[in-house]
Amino acid sequence: MQTRAHRRTILLVALLAGALLGGAAYAKGQLSKLAAFTAPGAEMQVLTFEDQGKRVALFGIINGSTRNSFTANLSELPGVIELWKKALAARSPAWKTVGSQSETDTSDRSRLTLSAGPGIRFVIDSPKGQTETFTMENGDAARFEEALGKAKEALENAPVK
Repeated sequence: MQTRAHRRTILLVALLAGALLGGAAYAKGQLSKLAAFTAPGAEMQVLTFEDQGKRVALFGIINGSTRNSFTANLSELPGVIELWKKALAARSPAWKTVGSQSETDTSDRSRLTLSAGPGIRFVIDSPKGQTETFTMENGDAARFEEALGKAKEALENAPVK
């Protein structure tokens, strides 16, 4: 049986391959890109990853040659969606942190923090990885919300094994 830390390593490899290939990649499982958002020097991707019948949503931030990711299973994704809704409601001229969520079942627990201001700021940090930041412009909010919906639907429709 694979540990979550081992699956996380597979996910990071898959994210790197997906970034380099610009599309779906395979790293023992299947990675599917749902949406990508760009800002100067940075990209954020929303993906799903499936391995051995288990599917997770994957949020990856790529800044030049550095990257980090955050995964959420079906029971954790509603927390990400609620953070998003709080951030949307809190947009203002000044930045303020609206909340964070940590991964579970791994020794390298990434944390996703959202802040609201003139856009939405995503920060992914982990004990073993680089802290990565992506600031999404307000014009991308509808597309991100659509990607969240696709991720939720993909997790809900994952085959049960």
